[in-house]
Amino acid sequence: METVSIPVPAELYFAVFSICEQETNNKICQILQEFVNKKSKKQPKRPKKGGKTVKVWEIADNITKKNGKKADRKSVLKECISQGVNPSTALTQYSYWSNNKQ
Repeated sequence: METVSIPVPAELYFAVFSICEQETNNKICQILQEFVNKKSKKQPKRPKKGGKTVKVWEIADNITKKNGKKADRKSVLKECISQGVNPSTALTQYSYWSNNKQ
Protein backbone atom coordinates (compact mmCIF):
# COMPACT_ATOMS: atom_id res chain seq x y z
CA MET A 1 0.00 0.00 0.00
CA GLU A 2 1.27 3.45 -0.92
CA THR A 3 1.55 5.79 2.07
CA VAL A 4 1.60 9.54 2.68
CA SER A 5 3.00 11.64 5.47
CA ILE A 6 0.78 13.98 7.42
CA PRO A 7 1.78 16.33 10.21
CA VAL A 8 0.52 15.09 13.56
CA PRO A 9 1.29 17.05 16.71
CA ALA A 10 4.00 15.18 18.58
CA GLU A 11 2.07 15.35 21.84
CA LEU A 12 -0.93 13.65 20.23
CA TYR A 13 1.19 10.98 18.56
CA PHE A 14 2.97 10.16 21.84
CA ALA A 15 -0.35 10.02 23.69
CA VAL A 16 -1.59 7.44 21.19
CA PHE A 17 1.75 5.63 21.35
CA SER A 18 1.50 5.40 25.14
CA ILE A 19 -1.77 3.53 24.68
CA CYS A 20 -1.05 1.43 21.58
CA GLU A 21 2.75 1.11 21.68
CA GLN A 22 4.02 -0.88 18.65
CA GLU A 23 0.54 -0.98 17.11
CA THR A 24 0.25 2.82 16.96
CA ASN A 25 0.48 3.20 13.19
CA ASN A 26 -1.95 0.33 12.62
CA LYS A 27 -4.36 1.80 15.16
CA ILE A 28 -4.23 5.24 13.54
CA CYS A 29 -4.94 3.64 10.15
CA GLN A 30 -7.81 1.66 11.64
CA ILE A 31 -9.36 4.79 13.20
CA LEU A 32 -9.04 6.71 9.94
CA GLN A 33 -10.66 3.84 8.02
CA GLU A 34 -13.55 3.70 10.51
CA PHE A 35 -14.00 7.46 10.11
CA VAL A 36 -14.12 7.16 6.32
CA ASN A 37 -16.55 4.22 6.48
CA LYS A 38 -18.87 6.12 8.81
CA LYS A 39 -18.81 9.30 6.74
CA SER A 40 -19.21 7.54 3.41
CA LYS A 41 -22.45 5.80 4.41
CA LYS A 42 -25.38 7.19 2.55
CA GLN A 43 -26.86 9.99 4.62
CA PRO A 44 -30.63 10.36 4.60
CA LYS A 45 -31.77 13.22 2.41
CA ARG A 46 -34.39 15.76 3.33
CA PRO A 47 -37.85 14.39 2.49
CA LYS A 48 -39.86 15.97 -0.28
CA LYS A 49 -42.41 18.63 0.62
CA GLY A 50 -45.94 17.73 1.49
CA GLY A 51 -45.66 14.80 3.87
CA LYS A 52 -45.50 14.14 7.59
CA THR A 53 -41.83 13.21 7.36
CA VAL A 54 -40.76 16.63 6.05
CA LYS A 55 -42.86 18.20 8.81
CA VAL A 56 -40.49 16.72 11.39
CA TRP A 57 -37.48 18.21 9.58
CA GLU A 58 -39.21 21.60 9.41
CA ILE A 59 -40.05 21.50 13.11
CA ALA A 60 -36.46 20.56 13.98
CA ASP A 61 -35.14 23.35 11.74
CA ASN A 62 -37.48 25.89 13.33
CA ILE A 63 -36.54 24.89 16.87
CA THR A 64 -32.86 25.07 15.91
CA LYS A 65 -33.32 28.52 14.42
CA LYS A 66 -35.34 29.74 17.42
CA ASN A 67 -32.88 28.45 20.05
CA GLY A 68 -29.67 29.12 18.14
CA LYS A 69 -28.48 25.55 18.70
CA LYS A 70 -29.29 22.11 17.31
CA ALA A 71 -32.80 21.03 18.33
CA ASP A 72 -32.93 18.28 20.91
CA ARG A 73 -34.96 15.11 20.49
CA LYS A 74 -37.37 15.81 23.35
CA SER A 75 -38.46 19.25 22.15
CA VAL A 76 -38.87 18.07 18.55
CA LEU A 77 -40.93 15.06 19.67
CA LYS A 78 -43.16 17.25 21.86
CA GLU A 79 -43.82 19.72 19.04
CA CYS A 80 -44.41 16.95 16.49
CA ILE A 81 -46.98 15.26 18.70
CA SER A 82 -48.76 18.59 19.23
CA GLN A 83 -48.97 18.93 15.44
CA GLY A 84 -50.38 15.44 14.92
CA VAL A 85 -47.24 13.62 13.78
CA ASN A 86 -47.01 9.98 14.85
CA PRO A 87 -44.37 9.69 17.62
CA SER A 88 -42.58 6.83 15.84
CA THR A 89 -42.37 8.86 12.64
CA ALA A 90 -41.13 11.84 14.63
CA LEU A 91 -38.36 9.87 16.31
CA THR A 92 -37.23 8.17 13.11
CA GLN A 93 -37.16 11.40 11.15
CA TYR A 94 -35.49 13.29 13.99
CA SER A 95 -32.72 10.69 13.92
CA TYR A 96 -32.31 11.15 10.15
CA TRP A 97 -32.41 14.95 10.52
CA SER A 98 -29.88 14.90 13.36
CA ASN A 99 -27.44 12.65 11.48
CA ASN A 100 -27.82 14.84 8.41
CA LYS A 101 -26.88 17.95 10.45
CA GLN A 102 -23.54 16.60 11.67
